[in-house]
Amino acid sequence: MLNYIRAEVGRVLKRKYFWNTVLIPLIIAALGCWGMIYMNHHGMNAEQTLSLEHYLMIGIGTFSAAVYLLIMFVDMITMEEIKNNTIKNIVSSGLLREKIYLGKEISLLVTSLIAMVIVLGGSLLIGYIFLGINSPETVIQYMKTMGICLVGCIFLWSGAACMLHFLGCFIKNGVAGTLIYVVLFVLLEDALNMLGEYISPIFNAINRIWLGTQIDIICNTGTVEAMIEAILVGMGYIVVFSILGSILFKRLDV
Repeated sequence: MLNYIRAEVGRVLKRKYFWNTVLIPLIIAALGCWGMIYMNHHGMNAEQTLSLEHYLMIGIGTFSAAVYLLIMFVDMITMEEIKNNTIKNIVSSGLLREKIYLGKEISLLVTSLIAMVIVLGGSLLIGYIFLGINSPETVIQYMKTMGICLVGCIFLWSGAACMLHFLGCFIKNGVAGTLIYVVLFVLLEDALNMLGEYISPIFNAINRIWLGTQIDIICNTGTVEAMIEAILVGMGYIVVFSILGSILFKRLDV
């Protein structure tokens, strides 16, 4: 299984698709910095000068968008082989089906983590180069908050990746699986809030353990308590979809 994971990760890291996906948020970060510099130089923000602190604050706010970037990595590792019907070649190799499922899932998490390190490190470097550090104490405080949010979000993103991997394996139409995933993250939180308000408080409890809600909570509060809750919720999604996917993949007709 370890050899399979190494092969999968290596295959993905060699693809232009992976590096283009990583490059997109870095380009957006650079354009954001340029926009902030432009606004400062042209007096478009008279109340205060936009600085690295504001850049970090905006960066924390974009953590919720990372769940959509995961679609690219699931497409590389899971959906392409299901779509091209090449998964049967792996199954026929003799590797146990549950190991294939978990191997792809672990490969997905590893490649996503590598991408996250590159994007986060690159974005921070871009911010430092373009904006510099005006107030080290304030920057350190924002970095601590970002660190807390990041730890919690890593588990939530991993839970989202496992859920999308599950959808990619069992919904052979990749577009349909992706659409379900996107609709869940776009609409479910508001839908559960409305149901909780007008029908039953139980929907508020369900909403509390939804990944999108947890990402919003930790990014808005940045507290250790929210981080711990996010870790527990994310681990729950990882365990549930890993076990369920492994069991069902044994019965999947490939």
